[in-house]
Amino acid sequence: MARIPKSPRAGEPVFSLAVSMLSFAVSATTVWLSLLHRGAIRMTKPTLVALLYQSPAGSGAR
Repeated sequence: MARIPKSPRAGEPVFSLAVSMLSFAVSATTVWLSLLHRGAIRMTKPTLVALLYQSPAGSGAR
């Protein structure tokens, strides 16, 4: 029986399938996180920073 030589691109379909599956997984995760998964927006109480001048006590200035 004669041996059939392997083509140099024998692993290409496997690589293409792996890249396609990875791409689909990323797309499915994006759809899940952006459209299907309802999250809650939470915020902490903001800190108030004020730079005010206070006159010394008893100076009579208003």
